[in-house]
Amino acid sequence: MEKHTTPFQHRKSYSRSRRPYFKKIGNSRASRAPKNLPVELHEHIVNMLEGKTEALKQCSLTCRLYRHFAQKLLFKSIAFDLEPYPNTRVLTLVEFLDILRASPQIAGHVQKLFIYHLDANITPLRDQEATTQVLQALPSVVNLHLRGRNRYCRTWFPMHHAMKDRYENLRSLTLHNMWPVHWDLFDHLRRLEMLDMMDVFFYYCNPKAQVAQPAPYRIKHMNLERVRVFVETIFPSFVSRGIGIGGLESLSIDMSPITWQALPLPHFHAAKSLIRSSAGSLKSLKVSGSLCGMYSVNVHLVPQSRKLTCKSGFIVSLVHLPNAGPLFDVSEMPLLQEWFLSEKDHENGLSKLARNPFSLDWISRHLETIPAGRKLKKITLHLAIHGALVTDDRLDIESFKYFEKLVVDAVLCRTEFFSIKFLPYLLEESLIQEQMRKHLPTLHALNLLHFYDFYG
Repeated sequence: MEKHTTPFQHRKSYSRSRRPYFKKIGNSRASRAPKNLPVELHEHIVNMLEGKTEALKQCSLTCRLYRHFAQKLLFKSIAFDLEPYPNTRVLTLVEFLDILRASPQIAGHVQKLFIYHLDANITPLRDQEATTQVLQALPSVVNLHLRGRNRYCRTWFPMHHAMKDRYENLRSLTLHNMWPVHWDLFDHLRRLEMLDMMDVFFYYCNPKAQVAQPAPYRIKHMNLERVRVFVETIFPSFVSRGIGIGGLESLSIDMSPITWQALPLPHFHAAKSLIRSSAGSLKSLKVSGSLCGMYSVNVHLVPQSRKLTCKSGFIVSLVHLPNAGPLFDVSEMPLLQEWFLSEKDHENGLSKLARNPFSLDWISRHLETIPAGRKLKKITLHLAIHGALVTDDRLDIESFKYFEKLVVDAVLCRTEFFSIKFLPYLLEESLIQEQMRKHLPTLHALNLLHFYDFYG
């Protein structure tokens, strides 16, 4: 009887060298890398797969050499969620500690560490202890991101001691929704280049206290949003200690008061110092403010004369203060490319503004500092206003005319992108849109006038 073979069966007559080369990943025969290639080339091949988790997992099973290279990429960035979504399987801190005990060399591969949903009131004690142990076990972390569960989530004291040992090597630090944070962490952040803090509460520190600074800070990118020391902003403390003073390339700062009270004048000037100290290096600037806080300081500022000799373009928006001088001078910022200023409206500020017409003079005074001969990338204005302030008898019509002429004649030709958005406050959207289109007709015709929903 004649015998038949399938196409995938190898005939016995085939020699071993002539058989097709099929080798299963993880096969014991592939325990060594080919010897005809230098180690650096093998490493380059594996590095090309960075970000492709499944491919790296397969590489780690190929041979001992590839396992080392793949593990360096697989564990380069690692994240833990202490409150994961239902029906999701994530690596826990306890499981990761078991991995480190079995393979201690992995600890040296971790450069970026993210831990989410920290909260001493809710997080089980086992996870709290595991968090502390993980922070102590990773000596090579340069990017640390810690986020609380909600605004001002309480952290536990042992974790701060574990973090102290890791601050010296950090290049990037992100703290969101955390309290209380120890102020002495800044004594160990001399190599830090990126600082991002939002909803962070510090222990009390005297902003006038001068501390020894063995070396200047290297911070290039900084974001400060709702960062406080008790009921005060962090700005005076930063200025007195030289944190973020000079050398910033990007700055995002929220100048709104911590409480419903007006922003104290020393805090306003401290925030202003953070901006102006880096005028020569800033490339991107984002400033948020509030009617309540900004209006209280306008009487202390020296008004500047209005001229139409604009010199450059930038992104601006803030409060409508008829007597306030500009927060900065764009002509002193040679590297500035992007500007975004966002105004936050508070109801308590409306009673103060009711004594003055709604004006765009304060914004125009910033536009007047634009130097000629430059073209910036982006200019964006966000203004939050209440419908009660935009009736015909409450508007400074001349300030609107001047602002529009300034934008059309001196700003549009010096920026790649310009936009102004109005945030209708409460239930006055239709009235605000109608009035802004009426008194800024050219910007509306050029499709540069936009609105967005207060509740969106």
